[in-house]
Amino acid sequence: MTAPDKRSFAVRILPRRFRGPAASRIAFVAVAVLALAGSTGIAIASSTGDHGHGRRVELSSDVERLDILRCVGYEPVQLTIENPSTVPTYTDVFVKAQPPLRVSRDGVSTYLPAGYRMTVPLKVSVPPDIKPGDYKLDYETGDSAAKRHRVTVRVSAPADRQCVPGQRMVATATNGQANYGPEKAIDGDPATFWHSTFSPPQPLPQSITLDLGGVYDLTELRYRPRADGNLTGNITGYTIAASTDGTQFTPVTSGVWANDATQKAARFTARGVRALRLEATAGHNNLAAVAELVQLGVPVDVPVATATGLDAPATMAAGTATPVKVTVRNWTAQPVDATASVDVPAGWTATAPARATVPPNGQVAVPVTVTPPAGLPAAGPAPAVTLTAAATTTKGRTDGRPTATTWVTPNPGGATFALDSGVETSPVLDGWTRLAPSDSWRDGAAAGWVGTPPESRDRGTLDPLRSDFTLARGRTGTLRVAVPAGVHDLALLRGDATGTSGATVVQADGQTLVPAGGNLAAGEFAWERFTLDGGATGRTVDLVISNDAGNYWRLCALIMVPRVG
Repeated sequence: MTAPDKRSFAVRILPRRFRGPAASRIAFVAVAVLALAGSTGIAIASSTGDHGHGRRVELSSDVERLDILRCVGYEPVQLTIENPSTVPTYTDVFVKAQPPLRVSRDGVSTYLPAGYRMTVPLKVSVPPDIKPGDYKLDYETGDSAAKRHRVTVRVSAPADRQCVPGQRMVATATNGQANYGPEKAIDGDPATFWHSTFSPPQPLPQSITLDLGGVYDLTELRYRPRADGNLTGNITGYTIAASTDGTQFTPVTSGVWANDATQKAARFTARGVRALRLEATAGHNNLAAVAELVQLGVPVDVPVATATGLDAPATMAAGTATPVKVTVRNWTAQPVDATASVDVPAGWTATAPARATVPPNGQVAVPVTVTPPAGLPAAGPAPAVTLTAAATTTKGRTDGRPTATTWVTPNPGGATFALDSGVETSPVLDGWTRLAPSDSWRDGAAAGWVGTPPESRDRGTLDPLRSDFTLARGRTGTLRVAVPAGVHDLALLRGDATGTSGATVVQADGQTLVPAGGNLAAGEFAWERFTLDGGATGRTVDLVISNDAGNYWRLCALIMVPRVG
């Protein structure tokens, strides 16, 4: 229920839509209205038959026809509910939109004092694939003598007035208040806005610049002020400049706008535009705010589709086919058949480019499968791997080369053991086994600490294998491992996500299996490789881990696989 002013406060207890029997509803409304009269001094006239509910209400709106550009996707409209009589009333108003129109609310219930008028803001939205034409938006009271009002919603998609998609643009500004960045002026949400710095206040002129993501011949810029009822920042004086290269700008128009919340427009002719700049030369309280900027024109050199994103898991197991997703965006008003592909490093494989139909002004995540090389990693640095995606279409030019990073882990499948060394409660990758300081050697185990166990740390970043580790300083740690019969290859991971990591030396049976390597910077990791022979029947081996300089040694992971062939 909406309370228009203080006079209706007493009936805020009325239900939003009272659904009881008619007689009970009449009595309830009558008692509430009488109580209001007694407490406020409002005169209540007799209302035989309808008991003052809805019959005196008149409905109207700020426009009889609401024009919506399909590429914009929405427009506001104001519903007005008026009680022109001398008797207060309580009413329900229902909003009915012809599909596929969508409205921000489907109705309102309110008490209206005599002679009172209230406005209700609504947002009417259309889907990107709606057919141009006229649609119905009806307001209707919910009583027996219903009052109705209709607004015609005209949806158009003129070829010479296409929108520059906000998703393609990049917005920058001369300044901006925290949490009110320039990106909010092109996010398609009129409830968010860019605001020039107001704490401390930075006076005008200030400007916002849009890289259009392509080349357009422009004819109009639409400016939507903030929609929260505050006029601060409303731009009242402006200059618009265009650039063909994003660097040099030439003024194309200037003027003044009314200091209110209605949408504003500036019309001009600018050809071959790559970037557009709106400079606020005057504004309410000498500040600037923009809820939305929409540029209208005709694309000249604009990609039909763009590969906008590549989604890949943080880790991939060696030799394992892993799905990734390439997001392809269609900038046209027609469906586009696109092909997505992923460029992979040497030794990797990727499936043939995948095809998908991308809906008008929509996007699709296209799956592509990639496979890192099989086997244990080679000795040496273990950096993250960068994958790069692309998209093509037969309808025209495409752009975008999004990247994603992943890190390849040894595949625990078929391993004798795959140990993630670290904190006892930290996450563990699938197929790996936790090796914490509390895991002492016991008969039948794959591995365990002998003597004084090491410490452990978890940096809480990267992935489970690299996030945590065991370590000790100035002393050795002894890890006993069970080696089955035959020769086995081992890979040991050392490093630290947030700190410098020194050498990790491994000795067994009086021999040095892993010599002292160089220090690793924060975030760097390295694999160390060595072999163990279990002989004819298998045996246990004590791996003595140390740091040759008396500093910390670190053990992130240890995996052992039987040698084949």
